This record gives sequence, C-alpha cells and structure tokens, in this order.
Amino acid sequence: MSPEEGPLTPDRIAAGIQYYIRKLSEATDAYSVASDKKAETKAELQIQEAKSRTYFRSEVTKDWERRPTEQQVEDYCTIECEEELKAKLHAEAREEALKISVRSLQSRLDGTRSLGASLRSNLD
Repeated sequence: MSPEEGPLTPDRIAAGIQYYIRKLSEATDAYSVASDKKAETKAELQIQEAKSRTYFRSEVTKDWERRPTEQQVEDYCTIECEEELKAKLHAEAREEALKISVRSLQSRLDGTRSLGASLRSNLD
C-alpha cells in the first residue's frame, strides 16, 4: 500500500490486510522452521561437546602427569566443536531475525486495520 497507488479506499485497505495476513502466515511458518533448526543445532552442539569432553578426559590426557583443568577441557571442546557452534549461532541469528520480521508484519497488519477502521468512521 504505497502512496503512489492513489487514495485510500476500503478495497485497497482490504487488499493490504489480506497481503499482511498472507505475509504474516509465511513469516510465522518460517519462524517455526527456524525455531526447530535452532533446537536441532543446540542439541547437536551439546552432544558433540559431551563427546569431545569425554574423549579429552579419557584419551588425550592419558599420559599427562596432572589432571587437566576445566578450562583446558572447555578450550579443547570449543575447538573440536567449532562447526557445530557456528551452526548454532547462525540458527539463533536466523530465528531472531524471523521473530523480528513476524513482529514487524503484525504491527503493519495492525496499522492497516487501524487505517481501515479510521476510514470507515470517516465515511459514516
């Protein structure tokens, strides 16, 4: 609903409402998929971290004279899980961007509905 299209009419507002409803539905579906992906990548990271810590504690440090510090274990784990960590961070960013998009579309839909209500009251 750009200003170049002409004056506001009930038909234009109805079309705008339908447009934002469709876009909101699409964005909500995409947000749902992104939320699932975020959960999957978080689980994958946690599983890989547990495997990495277990391996480091049992295999890598066998010949060490001292027990490794927790920071050494965590550092090894972070390095070994680099790809899973990146995937998790990307999934979180995508989900957050879609959440903002859904909120924006909802605001636009609400604004268009308000315009419609205002126009109806001015026509009465």
